[in-house]
Amino acid sequence: MKLTHAISPSMFVGTDKGVRLDIVGVSRDRVIELLDMHGLDSRVGHRGLAQVLTNELEMSVHCTRRRLGLAEGEQFIMAHYQGPPLEEDDAELPEDAVLRFYHIQVVQIRTIFATNMPPMGDASLEEQDQFDLAGERHD
Repeated sequence: MKLTHAISPSMFVGTDKGVRLDIVGVSRDRVIELLDMHGLDSRVGHRGLAQVLTNELEMSVHCTRRRLGLAEGEQFIMAHYQGPPLEEDDAELPEDAVLRFYHIQVVQIRTIFATNMPPMGDASLEEQDQFDLAGERHD
């Protein structure tokens, strides 16, 4: 399973029309369980954070600056670091820092842009579900 420290629109294949993600906060123990089950494919691009994650997860997390491409249905783990800037040789989580984990699934990638469909951010999920990919309303 891919492990990253950030998400960007460029990670999602064909997202120029929109993407829907399912994001769920998970515990450190659940992350370890998922990575044990599915294997670790590190896409953490910061050396200091990779070292911190190695210690926190008790498994080797390598710094890898490879492009991360995700397709519809794929799942990955995001480690979200909040705290003071990490140096490249840091290995411990600073006292005033927080590390949160999220299990993310790519639910939908839109391949058609519908001009009469409300933007994803301007409607509730229930309202968005009333439209299909062609922009036709289904009440």
